[in-house]
Amino acid sequence: MQKKTFRRFAAILFLVILPLPVLLAEETLSQEEAAVKLANPNVPLAKLLLKNQYTFYTGSLAGTDEQSNFSQLFQPSFPFPTKNATILWRPALPIQYAQPKPNGSGYDKIYGLGDISMDIGYAVTKPSGFIWLLGVFTTIPTATIDLGGKRWTMGPEGMIGIVNPKFALGSLVFHQWKLAGSGSSFSTTGIQAFAFWLPGGGWALGSGPILSFDWKNNIYTIPLNLTVSRTYIFGRTPWKFDVTLDYYVMGHDTLRPEWVVGFNITPVVKNIFYPSR
Repeated sequence: MQKKTFRRFAAILFLVILPLPVLLAEETLSQEEAAVKLANPNVPLAKLLLKNQYTFYTGSLAGTDEQSNFSQLFQPSFPFPTKNATILWRPALPIQYAQPKPNGSGYDKIYGLGDISMDIGYAVTKPSGFIWLLGVFTTIPTATIDLGGKRWTMGPEGMIGIVNPKFALGSLVFHQWKLAGSGSSFSTTGIQAFAFWLPGGGWALGSGPILSFDWKNNIYTIPLNLTVSRTYIFGRTPWKFDVTLDYYVMGHDTLRPEWVVGFNITPVVKNIFYPSR
């Protein structure tokens, strides 16, 4: 895909996504209520997450400290409430702009779509604030050019935590193995820990790093994360805005992220697959 064509596609995607909350939002929440609900990963609210990240690289290869790129991830979340729980479906579409790839004499800049991932989970929130989830996580080889693993992977996921009006604390653990595809073998465990303080006024301050361990290559990826977010109500629509900063203390030796700066937008929308919610 040519650079100009891809940029046009990404711009169109962005412009299509932004008006949706204005057209579809249906639930009326206060700023405080929305902030607490959006701090709960199990919340039975449909929402659209648009992550925007700028990554600065490091590593043992020559020129890695000069490499950087911009990426986006679009992740809608659609809940299907049942009597005692919520079924969550969360697909994720990554888009890469100028992803650096070593070519022996320097770096190529690759533009395109990454592998689509998604999870389906059975999520429970107790009146006490205790939350748990069991589900399946999978990645599908949909990437263009060299932006994916060329393999279909799948595995289990589980989460426990606690959420109340003052804080949210918990951890999601998932693992994936290779099921099919021409890519190399794959066995990786990921952990997304989260701890957020909710001081009021729609604010949330804390950390939500995603750690991983590659069992095949014996590689740990460990970031330190700081996240500041605030939820606003525009009309009837809650919008959550996050500013994130990650510093990677461990990762792949040759080429890996060092600093990642992010800005995320999450509006709450009408669930088109479950109109009553």
